[in-house]
Amino acid sequence: MAKIPNQYSYNLKMASANSQIFQLTSGINQLKEAGKNILAASEKTNFNSDWLFNKFSEKLYISTPF
Repeated sequence: MAKIPNQYSYNLKMASANSQIFQLTSGINQLKEAGKNILAASEKTNFNSDWLFNKFSEKLYISTPF
């Protein structure tokens, strides 16, 4: 995955991984990184992917833009 850091699927996998780490550790940095990855993936869809926001909003507590 290190070779494809700007691809949509990479950003989604990293957001998921950071979300899982946050759930285990409550580390705010992982929550911030997950938010950044979701934003990066969203930018690739021009913010037109409702399922993306719905999927991660169930798992993440996003209160401010990252």
